[in-house]
Amino acid sequence: MAILSKIRERSVFLIVIIGLALFAFVASPTDIMKFFDSSKINAIGEVNGEDLSREEFARQVEAYKANYGGNISQTQAMNAVWENMVSEQIFKTQLENAGIVIGEQDVWGAIIALPAIQDSPIFKNEAGLFEEDKLKEYIANLKESAEVGDNAAWSDWLRTEKSIRTNLERTTYSNLVSVGLGATLKEGERAYLFSNIKITGQFVQVPFSSIDDSEITITDDEIQKYINKREKEFKVEALRDIKYVKFDIKASKEDEASLRDELTYLLTDREEYNAASKSPEFVEGFRNTSAPIEYVNKYSDTKFNDRFVFRSDLNGSFVDSLFRLSVGSIYGPYSDDAFLKVSKIVEKKEVSSVNASHILISFTGAERANPAFARTKEEAQAKANELLAQAKTASADFGSLALANSEDNSAQNGGNLGWFKEGDMVPEFNNFVFKNGKGSIGLVETVFGFHIIKIEDIKSETGIKIASLSRKVLPSEETENLIFENAETFASQLAEGKDFTTLATEKKYVEVPVNDLKGLDEFVVGLNSQRQIVIWAFEKETKVGSSKRFDIDQGYVVAVLTANTPAGLAPVSKVAGRVKPILINEKKAAIIKEKMKAASLEEIANANKTKIRTAFGISQESPFLEGIGLEPAVVGAMSSVKFGTMVSGIVGNQGVYAISVTNTEVPPALPSYEANRKNILRNLQSRGGQLYNALKESSDIKDYRTNIY
Repeated sequence: MAILSKIRERSVFLIVIIGLALFAFVASPTDIMKFFDSSKINAIGEVNGEDLSREEFARQVEAYKANYGGNISQTQAMNAVWENMVSEQIFKTQLENAGIVIGEQDVWGAIIALPAIQDSPIFKNEAGLFEEDKLKEYIANLKESAEVGDNAAWSDWLRTEKSIRTNLERTTYSNLVSVGLGATLKEGERAYLFSNIKITGQFVQVPFSSIDDSEITITDDEIQKYINKREKEFKVEALRDIKYVKFDIKASKEDEASLRDELTYLLTDREEYNAASKSPEFVEGFRNTSAPIEYVNKYSDTKFNDRFVFRSDLNGSFVDSLFRLSVGSIYGPYSDDAFLKVSKIVEKKEVSSVNASHILISFTGAERANPAFARTKEEAQAKANELLAQAKTASADFGSLALANSEDNSAQNGGNLGWFKEGDMVPEFNNFVFKNGKGSIGLVETVFGFHIIKIEDIKSETGIKIASLSRKVLPSEETENLIFENAETFASQLAEGKDFTTLATEKKYVEVPVNDLKGLDEFVVGLNSQRQIVIWAFEKETKVGSSKRFDIDQGYVVAVLTANTPAGLAPVSKVAGRVKPILINEKKAAIIKEKMKAASLEEIANANKTKIRTAFGISQESPFLEGIGLEPAVVGAMSSVKFGTMVSGIVGNQGVYAISVTNTEVPPALPSYEANRKNILRNLQSRGGQLYNALKESSDIKDYRTNIY
């Protein structure tokens, strides 16, 4: 009867199994796999057997991106939301297993305890006290607005409420775990001894470097056996390796030469056909024109900039040449960043620059006035006059006065505003600093408030106004077509079976290898954001040796898949560089141990052509050997070996050791080890941040995002 009862309880399950069996009888293996794949079509992943909703994931990703105002990529948003949903499900499972229930009242209590809620004026009564009913009314109004279509604010509130619940759940669980942590007085005593026992001893070290690596042979089978024994350590997610060649769409030397010819043509006097008069007319060249500004605005890719420029404003080998020119002189064509230019000097003069400091005293109504400094204009002026008098005294430190009193960001620099030129500041400020001498101190009023100003220094430098005929250096249509043809030809030859590296070398293309791409990677080394290439590399149809051309910003990429590493144990090729040195040292240690079979440190030192060293006052808490480095295994052995006994064959980080302890200083016993016990407990509780990582590691997490995004 018990069996029949169980069958009745599982009737739906049996119907599904029978249905699948019938389906398997008539369906192909491919159809069966598609069926199982589609069964998870609404899940973005699983955590401990629980589905994570694909629809909810997509909604949260869009909300996350919107919250950052578009300043975050799709992949970054996906990773953040995924991590949040996974952690939420992990803690949900733990809470259920622990029998912890966070009720609505718990969430409400956490909400009304928030400082932002308590301090908000809209939730306070006439006495200025927080009133819970006002918050409830506010929430009710949000819900009513949502029911008539205005649901943005209501959605924000629901997200806030969910976030509070999630944080409350995690905090509750973390606190529960912390309460369960403990330490005994005996553990406190051991910790005390561990930190304070001081050991002095002698040792002989035979370093691994005493045997050349070339004398040791490590096979792939040995590496494989090593990683087989450490599956957890060498587990990897699915990885792909690619190589690519990048074809940049950029101007050729011929394109640049053509632009130079255009600029040279514009320099000379010429005849041009006038469509209005239907006849040729004389046009002055840029070299001879009396109206260079108008000429630039008509013929140049960039308009005339009516301001003086200084040496510090320009960067390039042409700077000195430009500043040596007299007014009306021509220089060029020359390259300036992405442009070719021919420049004419239209004005040149010595321009003053000032370095000044100030103390700003604002008042209510002034621009950018800080509300923290609420005062009337009269009060601000009175304070400014007081500070002006202090600043003019012989013993005054203007920087200190500014630091203590100025109401803008320059206060942190002692009020210093750096170097600036005429016209950079508001008129009143500008007039004072450019009409007075170095060291002058005065008071001016501007739209920002009252300024006590000190002129720190004045200098003069040459400024020039430049009229520049420019052409942006862009690839011609012929060049763009040629670059496309090169990329397409390279891709076609690869599709015909030619070797990627051989072909790239023949054509003198730069081959870029990219290893260990992950399914959700966004960036490809050397290309920045190229999700399309990552998706291609992980498609089922893409096999090792497959190649494809991709369109990228200002160019093309031809890539080939060079390795496909499935999720699971890392292949030897991926970890050989990491494992081989370990195995080499293991074999060296075995050889060295054979050389250390002697009765005393002296004999071992002589046999290995080295010397006996002394370690003074070392401890297990700080297991360093002077002149060698961190050697916990060696120091640990010294702490347990009997006084006067020689022990050899101890394998450390840097070599193999023989040791002998000459003295052990045991600290005096303490009346109580309570302080040590508490210290252990604090250290345990401070590692609460590791709780989630431990829970995540022990959870069964399946990620389907690469099937969708």
